[in-house]
Amino acid sequence: MTDWRDDLDRAREEARKAREEAERLRREADRMRETARAEATRLRNEAREMERRLRREARDKAREFSRGFGAHGPRHQPFPSTPPIRPPGPAQFGAAEEPTDGIRTQQSFSLDGIEEVKIDQTAGKVTLRFCKEGETPGVISGSGKTAPTLEVHREGSRLNIRVSLSVGWLFRRKQGAVTLVRLAPGLADLKVNLGYGTIQARDIACHCLRLDVGAGDIQTYSTHCSLDARMGAGKIAIYDHHGLATCDTGTGDLLIDIAEVADGDYRANAGIGRVEMRLPAGHQVRLNVNSGMGRKKIEYPAGPPDARIHATISTGVGEASVRSRQPGQEPATPPPPRAARPGRPTTARRHEAEELRILQMLEQGKISSQEAADLIAALQGVAPLEEEEPLDGQTAPGDDPGAFA
Repeated sequence: MTDWRDDLDRAREEARKAREEAERLRREADRMRETARAEATRLRNEAREMERRLRREARDKAREFSRGFGAHGPRHQPFPSTPPIRPPGPAQFGAAEEPTDGIRTQQSFSLDGIEEVKIDQTAGKVTLRFCKEGETPGVISGSGKTAPTLEVHREGSRLNIRVSLSVGWLFRRKQGAVTLVRLAPGLADLKVNLGYGTIQARDIACHCLRLDVGAGDIQTYSTHCSLDARMGAGKIAIYDHHGLATCDTGTGDLLIDIAEVADGDYRANAGIGRVEMRLPAGHQVRLNVNSGMGRKKIEYPAGPPDARIHATISTGVGEASVRSRQPGQEPATPPPPRAARPGRPTTARRHEAEELRILQMLEQGKISSQEAADLIAALQGVAPLEEEEPLDGQTAPGDDPGAFA
C-alpha cells in the first residue's frame, strides 16, 4: 500500500520539476527573442543612419567639388546633373570619319585568309566601317603636324594594325590621331584597344566585336555581332544592336539599345553612372536590375526564371533602368545633335561629372589613388610624369585646331 503511494508522490514531484523546467525554458526563449528583436532594431537603425551619413557626405563632396577647381579652371556654379545619353548626330558617323587636316598616312591591305583583326592606338579617334562601293580595305590616319606611325602586319590568320604618335604628345588636349579603318564582311573577330579617345563603329557584322578604351567614349550603330565593350572612365552608347552585348564602365553613363535579341546573357554594368537598357517588345527576358545607391526603373515585363534570355542591369551609384524599345518611335538613323547652350562646352561639363565619379570611386576604395590620378590626368589632357614634354619651340600635334576634327 505504501509502495504505490510513494511512486505516486515521486511521479508528482517529477511532473512538478518538468513544469518548472518548461517554464524556465519558456522565459529564456522570451528573453532571447526580445534580445534578438532589440539587436535587429539597433542594426536597422545603424544601417539607416549610415546610409543617411553616406548620402550627406556624397552631397557635401559634390558641393565642395563644384566650388573648387576642375579641368577647366575655377567654377562657382552648382554641379550640373549628368546629361541624358542622346544618339550621336550623323556627322559623327559620316563626313568627319576621315582625317581632313594635317599630315596623313595610309596603307591598303588584303583580308584574304584573315579571320581576326586587332587594332591598337595610343590616343585619338578610331572609326570602323565596311568599304563603300569602289573602296578597298585599308587604314588611313592623320594628325596635326607630325605623321602618325602606322604599322600593319599579318600573323597567320590575324591582321595587326598599330597607330601611335611621338611620346610626350599623347596626353595633350585634342591629342592623338584620327584613324579610319575600312574592312570587308567575313571577319570572325574584331578587337580595338584605345588608350584615350573615341571609338566609333557602324554597320559592322562579325562574330565577336571587342572594344576597350581607357578613358573617352564608345559609340556604335547598327552592329550585328556579339559585342563586348569596356570603358575605364567615360560614356558607352550602343544603338540598334543585333545580338548579345556585354558592356562595363568604371565611371560614366551607359546605354544599350537592342534591336534584335538572341538567346543568352545581356549585361550592362557601371561603377558610377546611369545605366539604361532598351529591349524589343514581345520577348520573355529574365531581369536582374540593381542599384547600390540610386533608383531602379523597370518598364519591361519580367519573364519566367527559366527564360532563355537573361538581362542584368546594375550600377553602384546612379539609376538602373530597363524599358521596351518601340521600333515605330525609335529613329531609323541617329538624329542631328542639339544646338549647344551658351556657357561652358558640353565636353567641359562631361569632364566635371566624370572627375566627380572618379573621386567617389576613390573614396569607396574601388580604385587606388594612382589610378584615380591617371584617369583624371587623361580627362584633363595632362601628360603623366613619366612622359616627356616637347622641347622648347616645338608644337604638339594636338595644338592644331584641326587635328581632332
